[in-house]
Amino acid sequence: MKITKTRLKEIIQEELNTMDNSDETINEMEAEVVAGLTPENIQIVLLGLKKLALETGLPLAALTAAAMKIHQKISPGNSEDEL
Repeated sequence: MKITKTRLKEIIQEELNTMDNSDETINEMEAEVVAGLTPENIQIVLLGLKKLALETGLPLAALTAAAMKIHQKISPGNSEDEL
């Protein structure tokens, strides 16, 4: 099957438009995630990681400790007791 230059250009343009739309969709999703990111949500995730780590062993406990340390660095007003 032969494809004309015109049809090839149309196909390429359609693909480029699809790629542009997917980039916009990803950017919108990222904006929604960032907008919903609150200290309370981070705390919930960290508590879940802590519980999971206690149930699955030392490697995940180390991961949780690192995540909590990061949380403390980005939220200096929170003490470790609040987590």
